[in-house]
Amino acid sequence: MRKGFLTVLLFAYSALAHAEFLGEDEGQTVASLNAEAGMPHQGRPAGVPGTYDWYARPRLKQGNDPGAFRAMTGWGHAFWYNMPAQGDAGVQLRNMKVYLCHGEQRRWRLVQRGDIEGRQFEADFKHNLSVPAPMLSAADGVTTASFEYGTALHFWPAMGRATLPGEPLCGFVVMVEARRAYQTDETVDQPGAGLLLGLGADYWLDRRVQWNSQGANAGIAVGRLKFVSREWAWHGLSTASEADVARLLSEGFTAIELPPRRLPADTH
Repeated sequence: MRKGFLTVLLFAYSALAHAEFLGEDEGQTVASLNAEAGMPHQGRPAGVPGTYDWYARPRLKQGNDPGAFRAMTGWGHAFWYNMPAQGDAGVQLRNMKVYLCHGEQRRWRLVQRGDIEGRQFEADFKHNLSVPAPMLSAADGVTTASFEYGTALHFWPAMGRATLPGEPLCGFVVMVEARRAYQTDETVDQPGAGLLLGLGADYWLDRRVQWNSQGANAGIAVGRLKFVSREWAWHGLSTASEADVARLLSEGFTAIELPPRRLPADTH
């Protein structure tokens, strides 16, 4: 047996021995993500210009080619679809995760997870202007947030950006569970009323660089916007091939250790 082949075999065995696996509900959602990438959004987000290339449907941006970028983050955004009779809207979020596939072995790693933070942005995201959300709190792993009509709630993992490995990438999967925050609001079931939520990911030059309009970051992809229901449901985004998604479902992933703290200048 050749030494190189033995090394690969031992690596594969070690990876599988320490692998973790997606739960049933999360796995079913992940399996559907590539098909959903070709579907239009379930509704049109209020306040987003119709000229934006992601206004009506998902968009693959830079995809799995980071170029000169050395860090990345998953993110999410929530929008009003139409204004219900009660003008207060909220969403609850939990279990945000980013999985990364890379290398010759095309193994999956969990590179972001944990608490969620976010802010209220103008829905067109021009100039990256934001203010604190009217309400944003976290308890027992659940983040509850509200945002004003015509704006967007933009959120991301509080742990900060993940450093990219120094080898080819074969895909990202970004996941979060979400539900409506105000379960007593009867208007959420009326036609034309509700919230839309989708996920995305961006490359960044590194973990510390601040946002600017001169190329500090670039989009990886913008996922499909789907209605937020009363019950917990998974939302997701994939840039991986069907074969690599199947590998994530069958072989699992290697978990990470959360960093002790985020870098001082690190933003989403």
